[in-house]
Amino acid sequence: MVRRRRLLSFTLAATVVGCALVGVFAAAPATGSPVGGGQVIATVAVGADPQDITLSPDGQLAYVSTLEGNTIDVINLETMKVQRSVPSPSAGTVTATDDGAYVAATNEPANSITVFDATTLTQVSTITVGAYPVALTSIPGTDRVIAVNNGGGSISLIDLTTKAVKEFPVGDHPWGIDLSADGSTAYVVLQGANAVAMFDLDELRVVRTIPVGARPASPQLQEAATPAGRTRPA
Repeated sequence: MVRRRRLLSFTLAATVVGCALVGVFAAAPATGSPVGGGQVIATVAVGADPQDITLSPDGQLAYVSTLEGNTIDVINLETMKVQRSVPSPSAGTVTATDDGAYVAATNEPANSITVFDATTLTQVSTITVGAYPVALTSIPGTDRVIAVNNGGGSISLIDLTTKAVKEFPVGDHPWGIDLSADGSTAYVVLQGANAVAMFDLDELRVVRTIPVGARPASPQLQEAATPAGRTRPA
């Protein structure tokens, strides 16, 4: 299931004196639908060239990857201060597993991901994936993540506990990824094909490719209820 988040959106911004994280808070209506407005509640300095952000399962921490800073900066969302910074080479995209066990970040030049124990923030492994991983997301209810390999035209399914990796082709220059609410389908943006690939995580194959506009970047899946109570992409 998709976790509800107290902080609905963030903006990562570079300034002349460094890099800053800007949190935008907005209360969602009873329907749970996103709202368009918000209020800036804090600006928190982080490492150089921040790239991505993800929240801990309990919503208490934000993990920010910094590409040139080569760190994962951990922000306490109560105090709005960086409470810890840990080395993470060429940290691009960051994700946290929803069981609270792991935090992982891509290392694009090394074709790998760096994995941390989420409690101690000790690095526990470096796992080789496909060529030039540009995106990373966790699969709900598991300790697995998916890396999107832009240079390899593939995705890698990684078990963070066993370190097992399986790579699957998806199409030309994949870039962004999002998952269905039940975690059964990955939607992978194919920049080189101007399309989105639907990858079935049970069948482990692309089941459909959907044409979209030129140079798509990042998908954001919105679920709509079906008459049978299931969900489908809106």
